[in-house]
Amino acid sequence: MSDTNRTALLYIPESVFGVTPGTPNMKFLRHTGESLGLDTQTTRSNEIRSDRQIPDFVRTGINAAGDVNFELSHGAFDDFLVASLMSAGWSTQVSLTGLTLTFNSGAGTIARSAGDWAADGITVNSWIRPAGAINAANNAYFKVTAVTTLTLTVQQVGGSPRMVSESATAGMTLKQGSQIVNGTTFQSFAIERRFTDLSNEFALFNGMGVDQFSLNTQKDGIVTGAFRFLGKTEVSANATAASSTTAAPTEDVMNAIDDVKMVCENGGAQYDITALTMQLRNNLRARLQVGTLGAVSLGVGSVEVSGTHQAYYNSKAVMDRYLNYSATNLSQGFYKNGKGYVFDFPRIKYSAGRRVGGGINADVMAEMSWNAMLDPTEGITMRVARFS
Repeated sequence: MSDTNRTALLYIPESVFGVTPGTPNMKFLRHTGESLGLDTQTTRSNEIRSDRQIPDFVRTGINAAGDVNFELSHGAFDDFLVASLMSAGWSTQVSLTGLTLTFNSGAGTIARSAGDWAADGITVNSWIRPAGAINAANNAYFKVTAVTTLTLTVQQVGGSPRMVSESATAGMTLKQGSQIVNGTTFQSFAIERRFTDLSNEFALFNGMGVDQFSLNTQKDGIVTGAFRFLGKTEVSANATAASSTTAAPTEDVMNAIDDVKMVCENGGAQYDITALTMQLRNNLRARLQVGTLGAVSLGVGSVEVSGTHQAYYNSKAVMDRYLNYSATNLSQGFYKNGKGYVFDFPRIKYSAGRRVGGGINADVMAEMSWNAMLDPTEGITMRVARFS
C-alpha cells in the first residue's frame, strides 16, 4: 500500500512532443493533490453470436489527463503559467535603485529627479512597484499608462486615491515586473509521479499540455488553483526518468488576508471583494491518426478567460456596467516577502450580475460573472507580471 503523503511529482519541459528529454534534470512540483491518469477509449465488437455474448472490447484510443492542484507561492509554478498563456517566456525584470521620486496623486504621476525612464526600460502597460516612499500607500502596484523622460503616468489602483502626493523622496527603488502575455507558443511536459514508500514504482506521463488554469481567492483562506493537463500517454516504470533533480522553491504560500495587495476594477478603483475566481482554457484537442495509439500532437484552440467575483453591494457602478454591457478591466495583485504577481485582464465584459439579498440578518452581495477578451489597444487578453 502507498500513502499520498509519500508521493512526489517532478516535471521537465519537452523539446519533442511526447518524448522525455535525455538525461533530464527534473524539478520537484509543489501540489496539494492530483488526478493524473490514462483515459482509455474502447469500442464493443458488434459481431453477432448465437449465445448472446460479446466477443471483445477493442481499445481504440488513449490519452493522459488530469488536474494538479496547488496553493499559490512565488516561483513554484512559473513554468506552468508560461505554458498556460502559451507565452514565449518571461520578460526581464527592471530594478532601479537610488531614485528620488515625487508622487502627484492629482495628476497620477511618478516623477524622477534625473535619468530617463524609457532608457531604463520602463514601458507602457507594464506593472511597477516603488519602495521606500514615506507614505506606505505609494509603495504599491501601479500600471504605467504613459512614459516620458522624467515622468510616469499611472493608474492609481487602490483607495480614493491610493497614491498620496509626496514631495521628492531620495533613496527609493522601483521595480518593473517581468511579464508574460497570452500567445501561441505551445509547450508540453513530461511529468513523473514517484511512490517513495514503494520500491521501484514510478509513473511517467508524456506530452502533457496545460489545457486549463484556474485561480481561486476566497476571504479567510489560502489562495488556491489548479492546472488541468491533456497529454499523450502514461507508462509504469521501475526507475526514475530523472538523471538529476532540482528542489521546488520554498516560498510561503499566499493567503487572502495578508497577501492580496489590490483588486482593481475599471482602471483605478479599489474593489472590496469577498471572493474572486478566474479560469483560462486553451481548448486543446488530441490529434489522432491511423496506426498510432495516442495523440501524435495536441491541437490548440482559442484562449478563453472568464471568472467571477463577489463583493458587498455598496454602489450601482459595477452593476450598471453589466446592465449596459460596457467593457471594463480587472486586475489582482499579490505580494509576500518582497515578491509577488499581478494578474491583469485589460478588457472584460460582465456576462451575469445579481444584487442578492439572501435573507434576514445578511449582507446584500453583488455577484458577478465576466469574460475577458482582446484589448484592441494592448493587443492581449491577459497578462501576468512577476516581481522577484
